Amino acid sequence: MFRQSKTLEIALCGLVLMVVMGFGFHTVDVYGIDVTPDPSSNFDLRINNPAGITFHDDKFWIVDNYYNNLKIVTYNPDGTGAGYVNLNLKNKGPSGIAFGDDKFWVVDRKAHKVFTYNSDGTSLGLYFDLGMRESTGIAFGDDKFWVVYTGFTQEFGHSYSNEYGSVVAYNPDGTPDPSSNFDLDSSNNHPAGITFYDDKFWIVDTIDNEVYAYNLDGTPDPSSNFYLAFVNSSPVGITFHDDKFWVLNADFITDKKISNSVGYNYNKVYAYSLDGELNPSNLEAMLTDMKTILSEMQTTISKLENTITNLTTRIEALEAGTLAPDPEPVTTTGISGKIYTDLNNNDTLDAGESGLSGRSVFAVNLSDMSNTNRTSTDANGDYSFELDAGRYWVQVEGTNVYVSVTVLDGSVLTQNLGL
Repeated sequence: MFRQSKTLEIALCGLVLMVVMGFGFHTVDVYGIDVTPDPSSNFDLRINNPAGITFHDDKFWIVDNYYNNLKIVTYNPDGTGAGYVNLNLKNKGPSGIAFGDDKFWVVDRKAHKVFTYNSDGTSLGLYFDLGMRESTGIAFGDDKFWVVYTGFTQEFGHSYSNEYGSVVAYNPDGTPDPSSNFDLDSSNNHPAGITFYDDKFWIVDTIDNEVYAYNLDGTPDPSSNFYLAFVNSSPVGITFHDDKFWVLNADFITDKKISNSVGYNYNKVYAYSLDGELNPSNLEAMLTDMKTILSEMQTTISKLENTITNLTTRIEALEAGTLAPDPEPVTTTGISGKIYTDLNNNDTLDAGESGLSGRSVFAVNLSDMSNTNRTSTDANGDYSFELDAGRYWVQVEGTNVYVSVTVLDGSVLTQNLGL
C-alpha cells in the first residue's frame, strides 16, 4: 500500500509541475528586442466581435465583425470611446484594417476583397478583388498593402495549401505584386493579424500567443519575436503606436453562431512597450494578473488533490475487495456539428449546402492551451467531440473559420461551421 500511495504522490507532483509549466508558457518570456507588457495602458472594449485594429489621427480604429451590426469603432489613446461608422454593406466579413495612402483598407475574408474608406471612416464605395480567401489581417507599408493568409487559401476558384500561410503584396491600385510575396515561418501557422513598423512585418499568432517578426524581404527575424502575456490569450489583430505594440484580444467571441454567449467581457486591447522598463503602475497591473493566474492554479491543484484522494480511496477499496463497479454514464458533454460549404456566405446551414468530408477539426480548451482535441468529419461532414465542461476554441484546420464557445456539463452543443 505504501508503494502505491508513494506513486500517487509522485504523480501529483508531476501533474502540479505540468500545470505550473503550462501557465508559465504564456507569461511574457521576452527575448530579442526589449518588449514588455504595459498593463497600465490596456483598455477594455464594448464591442462584440473585434477583428482588426489600426491607429490614425490620434485614435484607434477597430473593426467589429458582429452580425448585422458591422462597423468601425474608434477609441481615444486612453481607451475611452470616440464613436463609430458603419461599414460598406458589401463588407460583410471584415478580418483586418490598416491605414495608408490617406485611406483605410479593410480586408474581407468572406467577400475576398479589400474595401476602401476615407480618412474619417466613411465608405468610398470602392473595393478590390483579392482572388484569395482566408485572409486574417492587413497592413500598409513600403507603398503597398500586405494581406496575411492562413495556410489554406483559394485562388481564382482553385484551392491549395502552402501549409503554413503567406503574406501577399498589392499595389495601392489593387494590382498584385507577386514578386514581394513571402511564406510564413513553419511555427507561425495560425496568423491572426499583421502590422508594419521599423521596416519589419509583425504577425501575431492566435494559437502560439506569439508575435513573429519578418524583414522587408520576407525572411524571418526570430531574434525580434516576442511572447504575449498569459491573459492576452486570443489575439486577433496588432498595430503599432507611441513606441508600443497594441494587440487586440477577442477572448470570448460573440456572434450569431453562439447562442449561449455571455457578452464581450473579455474583449480588450493589450499594450506592449518597447523600452523594456517596468514602471510601478505597470508592475502593479502585472502583479494583479499574476494573482489571477495563481488563483486559477490553486483551483486546478485543489482539483488534482481531490482526484488523488479519490484514486487512493478506490485503490484501498480494490485491495479490500469492496470496489463497486463504475456507474453507467447518464449524459454526454461535448460539441457536435457539421462542416459544410457555405454557398451564400451567410454563416447558416441552408438547404442545398452539403457537408464536407475528411476536414480536420480541433477544439482547444482555453483554460489549458496544451489540451487540444482533434477529429475529422465523416462522409456527411459531421464531427463530434466528447469534452469536459469549459470554454473551447473550435477551428477547422487550415482555415480561419473558428468560434469560441462554452460547453456546459451534461450537454452537447451543436456548432455548424461553414467554409
